[in-house]
Amino acid sequence: MSFDVAAIYDKHLNLLIGSGASVGLLPTLALNVTRGDGRPHTIETLATQYEKANDRPRLTALFMHYYETCILAAQTMQFDVIRQDVDRAPVLANYKQLVRTLLVMLQRRRGIDKRCNVFTTNYDGCLPHAANQVMLDGGHDFVINDGGRGFFHRVVEARNYNTFFMRTGIFERHQQAVPQVNLINLHGSVYWSRSEERVLVSYEEGPARTMVLDENARETVMPFWRALSNGGRDEDLPAVGLSDAQLTAFWDAYGKLPIVNPTKWKLANCAHPPIV
Repeated sequence: MSFDVAAIYDKHLNLLIGSGASVGLLPTLALNVTRGDGRPHTIETLATQYEKANDRPRLTALFMHYYETCILAAQTMQFDVIRQDVDRAPVLANYKQLVRTLLVMLQRRRGIDKRCNVFTTNYDGCLPHAANQVMLDGGHDFVINDGGRGFFHRVVEARNYNTFFMRTGIFERHQQAVPQVNLINLHGSVYWSRSEERVLVSYEEGPARTMVLDENARETVMPFWRALSNGGRDEDLPAVGLSDAQLTAFWDAYGKLPIVNPTKWKLANCAHPPIV
């Protein structure tokens, strides 16, 4: 059986990457807690269970844990430090290799449309960082399109992915397409922030950090967090003594993060689940 490798280059190129791509830098949704039948829980399954039971305090404590361990960790990633870490640097190197591979494929494509789409369910900035490093390394002329347009305030809109870039000669007698990687954050990004009905993207001074958890709330849920880490069954997880004011304050602040939550509601195109 023969296979024409060259035929790939002129096909539409779409990739989907998830949390596995960033393993080693950020934790997954896995929990050290089991269900009654012995199956392991994830943040998604336990959150869904609490939603069905209308257990607002423990649902809130679980999302506080998710924010602290997953979202905040992604918001505060220091890539300069990671690149010097022998255990974590290979993860970033893999992202850079992915970008370079995509560019090689796009540069070999015939015609003027040299775009590809990378869909990601991750919130982190690993792919934008890797693309930026490839640009700084030199040798590649390309564009990363994150869906944002604007100057002082860059607004993310789906229609922005419908554009591509061309370079012309000094007398405009020839045109050359610039390879373009469309970065589509399906579940949102830590570089995004809400502004009324719009979503803004900014990479200045790191990601948009909306601090949603204060020290008093953190101290209150600490026994629940320890139980999540220590293992055991879901029915043995302790009650949570968050006040109504603390519950409301958390969800008000958390709702400003333009991300899709890890619950069944993500399949319904709902940025946040109904909070009981």
